[in-house]
Amino acid sequence: MNWVKEKYDILILAFATLLLVSNAAWIAMSRMEPEAVQAGLTAPKDNAIPPVDLDAIRQASALADSPSKWKAPTDLTAGFAERGSLLVSRRYLLKDGKLIDPLAEGSDQLHPPLTNDWLLANGLDYTDMNIREKDSDGDGFSNLEEFEKKTDPNDPKDAPPSFYKLKYISYNSKPLLLTFKSLSKEEATLKNDKVIAPLKFIPKNCKIDNEKLTSFLKETWTLYTGEIQKNEEKKITLENEVIKTKEKLKTGKRNKALEKKLEEDSKSLQKLQISIKNNQHVLNVLNEIFPEETKENASITENLISRENNRLIRFEINGKSAILEIDREFQINMRDNQGNIKTQYLKLGQEVEGAPYKILNFEAKEASERNLTLNVSELTVQNTETGNLITLTYNQAKDDPTTSGIFHNPLSPGDSDLTLQKGNEFEIKPASKRKLKLLEITSKESKIQDLTTGEERTIPIENSSH
Repeated sequence: MNWVKEKYDILILAFATLLLVSNAAWIAMSRMEPEAVQAGLTAPKDNAIPPVDLDAIRQASALADSPSKWKAPTDLTAGFAERGSLLVSRRYLLKDGKLIDPLAEGSDQLHPPLTNDWLLANGLDYTDMNIREKDSDGDGFSNLEEFEKKTDPNDPKDAPPSFYKLKYISYNSKPLLLTFKSLSKEEATLKNDKVIAPLKFIPKNCKIDNEKLTSFLKETWTLYTGEIQKNEEKKITLENEVIKTKEKLKTGKRNKALEKKLEEDSKSLQKLQISIKNNQHVLNVLNEIFPEETKENASITENLISRENNRLIRFEINGKSAILEIDREFQINMRDNQGNIKTQYLKLGQEVEGAPYKILNFEAKEASERNLTLNVSELTVQNTETGNLITLTYNQAKDDPTTSGIFHNPLSPGDSDLTLQKGNEFEIKPASKRKLKLLEITSKESKIQDLTTGEERTIPIENSSH
C-alpha cells in the first residue's frame, strides 16, 4: 500500500493507456464487419413522433371537469354497466350509527317511506334530511305526497288531486229543530171477524216473528188475567168503603168531607168496573181466537204497513186467523226560532206542525254498552221542501242538514274560503272542471268525494286557523 501511495501517478498513466488501447481495438474490429451491417449503423434515422389518439384523453378530461352523478340501474342504457365519475367516490351515509349505501340493492331506506330507488330515479338529493317535506316541482305538493300518490315530483303538471290539499277549518253548527224523544201512546188491537179487542201493550220489537208473537199473546193473557184479579180486589174494597160512607151520612149531620170521599170512591169504582169489563173482553177475544190460554204456536201469514200507516200482523193458530194491528205514535219535540219547545205525537206518514218534515219510517234498534242495553231506535223523516232524508236517533240531538263548514284551499291563496253544506258540489283550483261533493260533515270531520274518480277523502277539522 505504501508503494501505491508513492507511485500513484504511474498507476493512473497505466490505466489511461489500457483504456486507449481497448478503444482502438474495438474500432478496428467494427471495420472488419459486413457492409450491410455497417450501412445499417451509419444510415440516417427518422425522428418524427407518430400521431396519438386523443379521444380517450378528451373524455377523461370532460369527466374530470364535470363529474356525473350516480344513477339507478333503471336510468342506464340497455347493455351498459353501472358506472360513476372516475374522480367521485361512492357515497355512504351515516344514519342511526349505521353506514348506508343508497346504491346497494336492499339497503335501508334513508327517508322512509320514500324508497332510495325512487329518490335516485327522480334525481332528488337523498342527502337532504328535509327531502320529504320539500316541493321539488313547486306544484304545492311535497315529495312525500307525490310519492304516495305516484306522481312525478319534477313535473308540476303531474300532481295529486287538488282536494288532497283542501283543509277543513271551521264548523258552523245549526241544531235540528226536531228531536225523537220516545215511542209514545202505542196501542194495539187484536181482532178477527167476530170481535175486536184494544190492547194496552204491544211487542217490544217491531220486527215480530212467530216466536215473539206467541210469547206476546201469552204475556197478554197473563197480564190481563192479573189486571182483572187486582181490579176485582180493589172493587170489593171500594164497594165496602162506599157502603160504610153512605151509612155514616144517613145517621149523622151533613159532612162535606164524607160527601167528597163518597163521590171520589164512586168514580174510582166506576172506572174499575169499566177496566174489568174491558180486560175481560180482551180475554174473551183471546179465548175466542185461541183457546187454552193461547199456548199454541202462532204462524204469521203477513206483516205489512196499512194504509193508515199502522203495523198489521196477520197470523193464525190451528186454522183460526186474526190480526194484530199496532197503532204507533212517536213523540217529537220541535224547537222554534225563539227556543220554545212544542211536543207533538205523530204517526207514520204525518207531517210535523210548524216545520217541513214528514214521518216516513221507524226501525227499532238496540245497542250494548258496558253491560247496558241502550235504545238506539231510528226514525226517518223527510224534508218536504228539499227531499232530504234525516235519520233521528232515539233521545239524541242532531244537527240540521243545512249545517255548513268552511274549507280553505292553500293551492289558490287568493281565492275566498269555501262555505259548504252537505250535498254541495263544487270545484277548486287548479283542478278546475273537476267536480267534488261534500258527502258528510260533523264537528270533527268531513268527507269529500271526487266525482270524476269516485275517490273519497275524510278531512279532520283543524284546531288552529290557517
